[in-house]
Amino acid sequence: MSEEFEIQNGELLKYHGTDESVLIPIGIRKIAAHAFENCEFIKSVTISDDVEEIGDNAFEHCTNLENVSFAKNGKLQIIGERAFCECAIEELIFPPSVQQIRAEAFMPSGYLTKLILSPNLSYIGSSAFEGCENLSEVFIPSSVKRIDSLAFAYASKMTAYAEAAEKPDDWSDVWNCDEFPCKVM
Repeated sequence: MSEEFEIQNGELLKYHGTDESVLIPIGIRKIAAHAFENCEFIKSVTISDDVEEIGDNAFEHCTNLENVSFAKNGKLQIIGERAFCECAIEELIFPPSVQQIRAEAFMPSGYLTKLILSPNLSYIGSSAFEGCENLSEVFIPSSVKRIDSLAFAYASKMTAYAEAAEKPDDWSDVWNCDEFPCKVM
């Protein structure tokens, strides 16, 4: 493996490179907490098939990170707290394997305009997409059983299309901030 990556037992612990475009190596099962934090030069990341979890704060403050590509048939299940906080990501298309998006994962992202959630997603953490003010629409699949508070707060341009016939019990009453609510269809 390249010296740019510090890897131990299938976990990418730290990135030491300076490339604008990064491909996560095959065989990595987890991207550790803070692995790419403050790597302001990174503009794009491709998450390989084997990655199952992106740890807390993994890409936080990668302020020029515009493009994250997930393997369509990958194994990614968990996106950790603040994993992509304060990035410049414009579009997110999650693979079917994603089950959890934890608290503040993509907060705030005034750049995000398109979001396609996994059809198997079950959990959206508090403030996960808070401040995504340019997000226009989101389809929330019926697999989502829990949405925590302020998950889409201040996404006032957004229309949420919820597949569930009625609000599941574990959707917080304040998942959609009352002050700047999005429309829910």
